[in-house]
Amino acid sequence: MRQSDPLELTAHPMVAVKAGTLDDPAPFAPGISLWNSTRLPWVEVAEGIACFERNPG
Repeated sequence: MRQSDPLELTAHPMVAVKAGTLDDPAPFAPGISLWNSTRLPWVEVAEGIACFERNPG
């Protein structure tokens, strides 16, 4: 898990979609992890995922 620079996201447009709204969310792996300051101890973040303590920016 790496701490990310908020400016890193501005170069890449993104759309937030809640996985629970999809018929089949399996093909869509997380690209970033937000609000890590309140993440529960049992939540695992994959290696290489950009992490932010709160919302970036």
